[in-house]
Amino acid sequence: MVKKLNKTRHHRGLPPLKRSPALMHSARRYARHLMSVDRFAHPARIWAPPRFSTVGETLMLGTGWRVKPRRAVLSWLRSGAHRPLLLSRRFGQIGAGRARGRFGGRRATIWVLHFGRRGGLRSATRDPGGLEHGPEGPVVAVETDPGKVVQVKPPAVPW
Repeated sequence: MVKKLNKTRHHRGLPPLKRSPALMHSARRYARHLMSVDRFAHPARIWAPPRFSTVGETLMLGTGWRVKPRRAVLSWLRSGAHRPLLLSRRFGQIGAGRARGRFGGRRATIWVLHFGRRGGLRSATRDPGGLEHGPEGPVVAVETDPGKVVQVKPPAVPW
């Protein structure tokens, strides 16, 4: 997932994101949590380590157990709400997490990306207020200040 995203960033003249073990752990943990509770939404606070001053999160729920990173990245890039997050210069580190299992009684894969930047005061960028999309639909949210979530609905995108 990170390799595919960095290849896309490279083609657009952007620096690569460095893999962060801490963000990989938090993204995997949140993906597993979503699968276990059969709920696809953002938490009130992103589950990223506090050492990051700015964090971002994006989610994807795909049908089946073989949703490939390429497919997930392309879906996010087609979304007017997700694209700026994936191509942002604001972040320097990334972690990707995946969970496979049953979601809503069907085989599913959940991808979670956690973006991070160290230093300064904590703020966050994530999918707008836990917007929920059906299978194959990505989600984006924005948390501007700790505990204050601004909800923004992304434009409709044909999948």
